[in-house]
Amino acid sequence: LMMGVFSIIGGGVSWSFWRKYDCFILKPTMPILKWSLVFLVLGNSLVAIMVDLNIGFAEDINAPFPCSLLFYPTIGFFVEVLFHIFPLLLILSLVYRFFQYSNPKLNWWPYIGLVAMLEPTFQIFFMDEFSIGPIIVVWLNIYFFNLVQLYTYSKIGFISMYLLRLLYYFNWHIIWGYYRLYIIY
Repeated sequence: LMMGVFSIIGGGVSWSFWRKYDCFILKPTMPILKWSLVFLVLGNSLVAIMVDLNIGFAEDINAPFPCSLLFYPTIGFFVEVLFHIFPLLLILSLVYRFFQYSNPKLNWWPYIGLVAMLEPTFQIFFMDEFSIGPIIVVWLNIYFFNLVQLYTYSKIGFISMYLLRLLYYFNWHIIWGYYRLYIIY
């Protein structure tokens, strides 16, 4: 319930900001860009699976099937608001307010790079039983995934960013989450 309330409030506040600065939920773009992003996300899923095969994450790391079909789309929306939309909103609000910077051709990369660090940093807090090598690989994989997502958001919009998260979750948490129990355990 709290996740839903937070997502609605955060989404509403973010939406008002993005409308003010002429950002869109879905922007038209070239199909080649969309397919390139899909392949990058599939690559991220494969890296996560390879790390799991090598170090063996906890058996209960994924929500069990078929509950996962409802859980991951819901948590995916929450994660997008918590780790991407809301922090980007705060950073850009500060930039616009304190630096009187209102250039519509804003260079997003410094802000994308900063915001993309939040989720992987949060994720590695739960990896204290692993050595530094896998932790670095996981951090870099999630960071790269977040860069792809935030780039997608800046070029195509929220829906495309969210769909990439769903694709990643479908591969990593749902499909692999089901079969890993038979392969690893």
